[in-house]
Amino acid sequence: MRAAKRTHPRQHTQRKRSTGFTLIELMIVLIIVAIIGGAGLPAMYRMTANNRIATQTNELLADINFARSEAIKQGKRISLCRGVSCQAGATWNDGWVVFEDLNDNNALDLNEPIFRVHDAIDNSIQINFNNGNVVAYNANGRLANGAGSFNLRDNDGNGRNVIISPAGRARTEVVDH
Repeated sequence: MRAAKRTHPRQHTQRKRSTGFTLIELMIVLIIVAIIGGAGLPAMYRMTANNRIATQTNELLADINFARSEAIKQGKRISLCRGVSCQAGATWNDGWVVFEDLNDNNALDLNEPIFRVHDAIDNSIQINFNNGNVVAYNANGRLANGAGSFNLRDNDGNGRNVIISPAGRARTEVVDH
């Protein structure tokens, strides 16, 4: 028979292995996260800018369609003009107003009913309209002042157009820079 091997009490306790991360492992993970995050940041910025333009375009398009709808429904001239009170020197960036143009003068007068007011928009977007200061719809839903288009652009040159046909129908298109 073999005799049992005797061991010293200290030999029974093995050194416990640490289960955490080393500093080097942590630094490598942080570097990888920084590289991936850095690559995704420009895409996130572009997505945010595109969403901002899309939101402003959709709000303008909704008010244009509302003005046309009200003109047909009420059988009256309904207009959309730039600025919160159609004041001289206002721009489309200052907002716009949808109102009933009782005297067909393309201006908001004191006694004319206001349907909607849109406040000023974000300064990073510029709105231009190529057919004056007013979009006016006749009682039949056709444009009183001819076709036109809005151009919305951000500071990087990306944008969208809102194109209004002579029949009064509005549509949007994306503008590539």
